[in-house]
Amino acid sequence: MRSTAFPIGYRYPALITFVTILILTLSTPQHAFAIRTFGSGYCWTSEGAWASNTIQFRIDGSVPSSMYTAIRTSAQTWTNIGASSVTFSEQSSTNYVAYGLVDARYAAITYPGTYGQNPLTQVHTTLNSYFLWSTGGPSGAFDVQNITTHEFGHWLFLDDKNDSACSDETMYWSIPAGSTTSPIETKKRTLELPDINGAAYQYP
Repeated sequence: MRSTAFPIGYRYPALITFVTILILTLSTPQHAFAIRTFGSGYCWTSEGAWASNTIQFRIDGSVPSSMYTAIRTSAQTWTNIGASSVTFSEQSSTNYVAYGLVDARYAAITYPGTYGQNPLTQVHTTLNSYFLWSTGGPSGAFDVQNITTHEFGHWLFLDDKNDSACSDETMYWSIPAGSTTSPIETKKRTLELPDINGAAYQYP
């Protein structure tokens, strides 16, 4: 796979840049209860919210079954935050993760049902089948759990962070592009304190 970079915008796609592939950003974030609007702190910003702290999702039939566990683990990672009441619940839903061809500048793209709507009522993410994907190991492919954990952060209405001081955070806007000789990134599988603080603000 080529070693290029795909920037991602919060509400819109970004342009290709150098040696990092940016994880996409959600166009419309979401949060709970009081239906938050804007919030910010060290290495996190947010806006909007769901009207409930339980976010339903399903895995679309287009997704290879080998990816299911990684996607479910990503959702559970956000559910496991002790400081936040948010819960991802897998069931029949109009919110889904799919697999298919999208703009080749992006590893994945997250779309809101209605742009700018708050509270959010529908969202879906498509993992780009243009690229190679892996569920573990330095294969030169993009790590499913690494990217879907980031994308589920957008489902919570957390924004991308492009400050280099925030490069260890799950919501940092980019990841290194893999190659046949370099390992893929997996550090976004694990939430850092700013990611947790953002989710706790959105869903106390």
